[in-house]
Amino acid sequence: MALLPNSPVLQRCRVLILARSYKPGGWCVAGKIIGSRQHGQWVRLVGSDTSEGISSHRLRINQSNELASPLDLLDLSLVMHRPYLYQHENFELGTEAVQRVSHLCAEDAIDLADPNQCFWRSRYLCKTDRLPLSDALQEQHSLLLMRCRHVRICPVDSSLRKFRAQFSHQGVAYDLAITDPNVAQLAAGMPGGRMIPDALLTLSLGVPFHNYCYKLVASLIPVSA
Repeated sequence: MALLPNSPVLQRCRVLILARSYKPGGWCVAGKIIGSRQHGQWVRLVGSDTSEGISSHRLRINQSNELASPLDLLDLSLVMHRPYLYQHENFELGTEAVQRVSHLCAEDAIDLADPNQCFWRSRYLCKTDRLPLSDALQEQHSLLLMRCRHVRICPVDSSLRKFRAQFSHQGVAYDLAITDPNVAQLAAGMPGGRMIPDALLTLSLGVPFHNYCYKLVASLIPVSA
């Protein structure tokens, strides 16, 4: 969908959810379109205000209390293309109820991983967790799905409420904040952290903060051996 900013879409489509993470005002939800001419295209679901997250009631499956989660295959409506700065993938979610088609396993999503060269490289090797805003504004995408080996989940403190992901990619070490609420379950009872041998990471460039744009792990999905 090559669209002008704030142009109408009015499209019903099928999307594989690859992230539902914390964001001020609600949830940051993103996934890839499946089974159409736009197969594999990223969409980040936003409301009419692109700076806020999606509220829980808009993510209810079949009008139940269950929320859409990573690896859910959903039928949903997109009504407006709403890019924000370098977040070109933003689309306004329609008001129709979200319908779940099925729930997939991690192995089903492996083929949707993005090419390695798409990962954002920082000019500052001492700050691999962020991009200067001026660099981020040159980027054509703000979402990536990456398959990564040996990802360590590390608690930030003893509260076990905040975590970071440590991994290497193309010889560069990364230590990124995790915004995926499901990670707390993966690391439960492991105050020293946990190593995930094989995982799919949904990476997102967050909104600017003090002239930097931080790389966030919006979803960490273990892949079975």
